[in-house]
Amino acid sequence: KTILSERVKKAFKPNVISDKLLNIVAEAASKAEDIRLGFIILLSAGLEAEDAGEDTIEADDVKFAINSETRLERLKKLDSIKKQLEDIRKKLGK
Repeated sequence: KTILSERVKKAFKPNVISDKLLNIVAEAASKAEDIRLGFIILLSAGLEAEDAGEDTIEADDVKFAINSETRLERLKKLDSIKKQLEDIRKKLGK
């Protein structure tokens, strides 16, 4: 959370995102074991709020960002697994 909090201070105006929502973003990044996911969620939530004409990031913005980004991460993992299976098949000559 500390790293994400530092990034928020540099990237957003003060009080754009609540501590509670930042904790949710940090938890999502922690579960994924990838801080970059937290950065992406913050960016996505910020853009979602901006597109809606809001001055603050709300729970719906974070929820949208988490759902979008975790879905994308799952697709990337599936694609990686698919490539690994293709490599194994090639090695087996099938």
